[in-house]
Amino acid sequence: MIRRLECGAYLLDALQEETPGRWERLSSDSSLRVSFGPQGLQIHGRTERSGQRRWGVLSCRPYPPDAVLCIDVSVPSAFQGRGNYAVSVRLCGGTPAGLAPKSAGTGADISFGRYAGREGWFHGWSSRSQDFVVRSVDHELGLPALGWENVQFVPVRIAYSDAKRLLDTAVWDGSRWQAVGETHRYLRSLVHVALQVETESAGLEVDARFRRLRLYPNPEHYPVRLLTHGGAESVSVRLSELEAPDRVIAEGQPDGARGLLLWLPPDALYPLGGRLQLLHRGQVLAEHLVRPEGLSGIYPGDVYSTVWEVFYI
Repeated sequence: MIRRLECGAYLLDALQEETPGRWERLSSDSSLRVSFGPQGLQIHGRTERSGQRRWGVLSCRPYPPDAVLCIDVSVPSAFQGRGNYAVSVRLCGGTPAGLAPKSAGTGADISFGRYAGREGWFHGWSSRSQDFVVRSVDHELGLPALGWENVQFVPVRIAYSDAKRLLDTAVWDGSRWQAVGETHRYLRSLVHVALQVETESAGLEVDARFRRLRLYPNPEHYPVRLLTHGGAESVSVRLSELEAPDRVIAEGQPDGARGLLLWLPPDALYPLGGRLQLLHRGQVLAEHLVRPEGLSGIYPGDVYSTVWEVFYI
């Protein structure tokens, strides 16, 4: 028997209720309401003033930078009227030892909105390069609108590789990730998460929703670990599809100590589900069925063990 001992995700939040101490509000004025409910985080109302304004939430604590932020976004409102707007998901800059305050205005973002008469998926970022020169891109159109942003939730992703210093943003089109703009060189320490709406005009009818936030370690650098009873030299681990066991998602081998490492596909839509199997010479010794429901499922960095394993984390 296999059981999970530790979830690898840094932050999982359905955004259906406000967790004390997790989020702080961002509000330029009271014209838009920010609320948590069954549909997730909702930012809605009618803007009353012109000029750059912002509403949303910002995470109170920082998280490790070598991570992937994935969240579902829906924009039921048509944003009738003139002016730019953005429904944004942002990884904000954070610094160790409090060298500078966190801000929802710096970092990297993916947003659905309208700029200069163009509507679609945009991305922007600002960062310090190796020589500490600030580089930035603001509101760069990366992908035209999919066409169903107003009728269903669309998963979006910001992925950062700390080892490669590379950042990319993408939208899930129903079967695969579509890049929003190009991959950029980037340098980041700690990060905060911001979910927000930005506008520049009065009279805009706004209804933006966010749900199922997942912030998890970069799968290129953080495998699933299975701790085994006794030696691990003669066993292996495999993850296959629930309904089609012959379709293998990932396979893992011993890590040289007393466990096995399972490297998950970097371009999957997480959380994953499947049959997590411990094998000896092709024969299944133990199996654990994982069904991805809501925020539950398999994430990079998860730790599993056989049920009789005793160890310290």
